[in-house]
Amino acid sequence: MRKGWRVYSRPRRAALSGPGGAEDAETWYELGNAYHLGGKLEQAALAYGQAVRLDPGHARAQHNLGVTWMMANRAREALACFEAAVAADPGYADAHNNRGIVLQLAGRLEEAIDSYGRALASEPGDMRAAYNMGVALASAGRLEEAEQTYRRVLRGGAGNSSAHNNLGNVLVALGRAGEAISHYQRARWYDRSSPEAPLNLGVARLLTGDYARGWEGFEYRAAQPGVVARHFDRPRWRGEPLAGRRILLHAEQGLGDTIQFSRFAPVLGGQGATVIVECQPAAAALLATVPGVAEVVAAPSDGIGFDYHLPLMSVAGVLRVTAATIPAKVPYLFPRRAVIEQWKRTMAGLTQDCRRRRVGLAWAGNPRHPNDRNRSMPLARLKPLLEMDGVQWFSLQKGGDGSGAGSFDLGPLLTDLEQTAAAIEQLDLVISVDTVVAHLAGALGRPVWLLAPFAPDWRWMLDRSDSPWYPSMRLFRQRRRGDWDGVIGEVRRALIESAFAVDQ
Repeated sequence: MRKGWRVYSRPRRAALSGPGGAEDAETWYELGNAYHLGGKLEQAALAYGQAVRLDPGHARAQHNLGVTWMMANRAREALACFEAAVAADPGYADAHNNRGIVLQLAGRLEEAIDSYGRALASEPGDMRAAYNMGVALASAGRLEEAEQTYRRVLRGGAGNSSAHNNLGNVLVALGRAGEAISHYQRARWYDRSSPEAPLNLGVARLLTGDYARGWEGFEYRAAQPGVVARHFDRPRWRGEPLAGRRILLHAEQGLGDTIQFSRFAPVLGGQGATVIVECQPAAAALLATVPGVAEVVAAPSDGIGFDYHLPLMSVAGVLRVTAATIPAKVPYLFPRRAVIEQWKRTMAGLTQDCRRRRVGLAWAGNPRHPNDRNRSMPLARLKPLLEMDGVQWFSLQKGGDGSGAGSFDLGPLLTDLEQTAAAIEQLDLVISVDTVVAHLAGALGRPVWLLAPFAPDWRWMLDRSDSPWYPSMRLFRQRRRGDWDGVIGEVRRALIESAFAVDQ
């Protein structure tokens, strides 16, 4: 969400004290204002500091000193000043608002929400405080309250692009993507320069299955704050004939994205292109097995000759792919025979009872993923499955302790994606949250059950139990936000119905 927080609020002007500029708190306060407005923050801090030393109850000087400390990235000192300001003047809305900002930056969301509430109680028309409260409420997962707060902001000024954009994000999280689209459109109308609303609009359209218009907005991902755009000395491919040409497809996001979109290499190879894929080291050996891939290089791909380049996740847009025309022939990944044979021997040594079905589990993704708190679950939630008879469970988790997920923790053996793929080939079923394991199983054509959060990633679309991206995939969706227990209950019943397991 776009924050748009404003730290500095204009000082409340007061008349200078008597003639001659006596050295009192008010004079120092006014001098601080002059320095601050002139951009001389160090001098401003000294002047405000002298004012509060002379009069610790000078709320405006305390507040503006806090603003100065915030602009100098000294949050602890700023918070102390804002708290002194509201102690001296409990109705000081700007001080409450800025105190909330400091608390929010520190992750103290509930305290920040309370501070914004006090600002609004003093000045109900302060739309900055209302906007900031909306951001904090959404960050705290209080989505229904965030929705109402953003609507309050919009009633106070319909031209607020950021509020429309953020309301759209909240509506998507509430499962109302159709409503969100209209707010993203309004956000674009009010601010043509912001790249966030166009991306969110594109993603919402992809989520609702409108791929024809969704890919255009999806291209704004490279324009987002903090994203470093790649530059090459060869042109970007925009659909030109590829016969006899070399094209570099470069991975840009997570491993799951790389696996999902590598399916387009055979399409371009079929057009006569020599396809070079630049990808994460963990994916290199496996992507070399994709039909149509002539060469795999590690990022960055310096010194590689090519005629065109394109981000891997942009190929679908150039090809004008719709949900009905996704190239979904599986498998399109083929672990090397030697790796497969090694895993056959490994699994044969681990299998205790050949009559039990082998099922792999992945319950958590990369914790740095922006939506990880919604897509991942604690291992304890899987207990109703792990207690079932007739199944031999295998943990496919990397980077954590999977020993509680059943008989065998395969994590230490999964040194790259080819090893993980070869392990999956030995399983009867994979049950996974939205992480690379699910993409691998789908790309291998293996049976995979995806456990999807209430507000899923765009690629899983809405209100369907299958995926046009992976024919062997079945989706189990949360019916309420955070309700993993309901999902696990459905999976348990499905295991029994499919004779994968029996109830105890």
